[in-house]
Amino acid sequence: DEEYEFSLRHPENWATYKSDGGTITVAPQDVIEKLEQPGGVGGGTWLTMQISYDKQKEAVAQEGEKLEEHTDIVIDEIQAERYRIRQTKGLPGIEQGDKFVKVIIPHQEHYLDLTLLDYQQLKTFEQILDTIDLSN
Repeated sequence: DEEYEFSLRHPENWATYKSDGGTITVAPQDVIEKLEQPGGVGGGTWLTMQISYDKQKEAVAQEGEKLEEHTDIVIDEIQAERYRIRQTKGLPGIEQGDKFVKVIIPHQEHYLDLTLLDYQQLKTFEQILDTIDLSN
């Protein structure tokens, strides 16, 4: 993303969608097509992966979430943090017990927050993480 000055690669049958608020969704093409429709933004795990870029680090676990694991990792030679979170109460599109992965990377006086909402896509998420280039 040119505005956020990073790049990543995703599977060929995936695409990206940037909301008016700046959040980027990375997901299979059919999910992106739904987002591009009027009123297509809903919520829940079907959004697959979301990326936000903030001046301050957001709370890792929100109300209704439990932090299960924290690991220090390296992304493109930058020290980052990886969290596994479990949903403790159901919400529209999210079931109690659903797992998420959040990776927070400090980047140019901001924080790049990559959140995997569909835990079944963990392997693809990790492959995407390996392609992140923060030097743009």
